[in-house]
Amino acid sequence: MRIKAPLWDTQEIAQRILWQADDLIAFNKPYDWPTSGRTLNDDDCVQFHLINYLRQQGLIKPTAKHPRGMVWAVHQLDADTSGLLLFTTEKKAVHHYHQLLTSPDTEKRYLAIVAGTPDWECHSETAPMGLRADKSRGLMPLADGGKPAHTDFQLKSLYENHSVLDVRLHTGRTHQIRIHLHHMGFPLLGEEWYGTNKLHFRQALHAYSISIPGIPDAPVANDLLHFL
Repeated sequence: MRIKAPLWDTQEIAQRILWQADDLIAFNKPYDWPTSGRTLNDDDCVQFHLINYLRQQGLIKPTAKHPRGMVWAVHQLDADTSGLLLFTTEKKAVHHYHQLLTSPDTEKRYLAIVAGTPDWECHSETAPMGLRADKSRGLMPLADGGKPAHTDFQLKSLYENHSVLDVRLHTGRTHQIRIHLHHMGFPLLGEEWYGTNKLHFRQALHAYSISIPGIPDAPVANDLLHFL
């Protein structure tokens, strides 16, 4: 039986806040938790529990529009992806931080565990991708409406049947890492949409670094450390 990573406990939330300065918060997201929910009262997401914690600590205040207080996600991570997630306590700052995050000068790095053993040390993948007619996402030529996608992969460790890669995103297409890895023939372990490798119970992907001054790396999730 798959066990959902803990999040609702006050101590757990406190430990997962990696850094806070002014209106910006760096949070180490556990697996199985969406960044935000369908509504602000949806308790099955990081945003809901972070709001509760910050309000209890007196770090945000209720308003007429947001009786529970409010924090805004600067970006999103897939529910199954763990790692570094940015929030802000000021709505007007969302655009600024999003622009900073998506700047070509800002490096976004992930750790990925994949099936197979590459014969290269570094690989740069630029296959474009997009939303197909059947609403699925995948590779798509630019001429057919695909969008540019650029991912760099560096081999970190080799095992008998799988490998650990350091991944740098240059663009931020939906499911970009997952689609590129499947296209390259090294599917992400535990990935269910673009591959069928079940050697891990969730997709083995962890966002560990964003090169914004002051923000620390997010420690790799325990389930991935135990697997390795």
